[in-house]
Amino acid sequence: MSFSNLFIIIPVHNRRNYTQGCLASLTEQTYSRFSIVVVDDGSMDGTSEMISQQFPEVILLHGDGNLWWSRSINRGVDYALQKNADSIMTLNDDLIVDPECIKSLYIASKQFPDSILGCFAFALEPGIINPVQKGMRISWRMGKEFEVDFPENGYCESDILPGRGMLIPKCVFDKIGQFDWKKFPQGGADYDFALRARKAGFKAIAVKNAVVRCYNNATGSQKLKAKKSLINFLQYLISIRSSGNLPIRIKFAFRHCPWYYLPTYLFLDLGRVILSYWKSAKQ
Repeated sequence: MSFSNLFIIIPVHNRRNYTQGCLASLTEQTYSRFSIVVVDDGSMDGTSEMISQQFPEVILLHGDGNLWWSRSINRGVDYALQKNADSIMTLNDDLIVDPECIKSLYIASKQFPDSILGCFAFALEPGIINPVQKGMRISWRMGKEFEVDFPENGYCESDILPGRGMLIPKCVFDKIGQFDWKKFPQGGADYDFALRARKAGFKAIAVKNAVVRCYNNATGSQKLKAKKSLINFLQYLISIRSSGNLPIRIKFAFRHCPWYYLPTYLFLDLGRVILSYWKSAKQ
């Protein structure tokens, strides 16, 4: 993987303060040879105006409010590839990127060329001590994802990686295409992309020293979990913003789960989604 022309793609929508913090953290990187593309999907809160005034070096692209995450990322990827990008990083706007993050990914890319690299995420909210996400494997038989501890070298091969900090070499896009916005307009697109890449022969590596810190409670799922109600529960199961969206999870399972585990996976995954909502809502 080459870092000679790295583009960072950030989709945003009406979260000016989060976007401002994320962009400010990128100005403090110890490795600074990259371009930033923000895809503002119809924000009405002054996000684009803030970016133009405070971060004039950022490239701004615009949507009409209907792009969601996947099409926003794809629009940024299209732009980056037109500018001869050799590697592309996806970020979410509710992140603070540690100063050594991009440098750590650069170092990892030398050891794992032509691999997808993922960041190590922590929550910014007080009281959440454990990492939000690190190396992840999927057990189709048990119907769940589980975390994998980092070995001493700090690099963990994974099945899936989150799009909130994913570095992708151009050769991956050349071989498997972009994010599947038709089946996965918001959630699930990043995991689907990583699994498609692995099936095409690419590795997915989580990098311990590439740290991002996220506002965990800013996600649509966490907002629905914050107050227990039947309406919020139903929204958790069908909302496009929710990680518990059942139609999306079913599409994901049918695409990637081995057929002989599919009934078990679907049953266990449904139970896990329901339990996750009510257990979390009681806290």
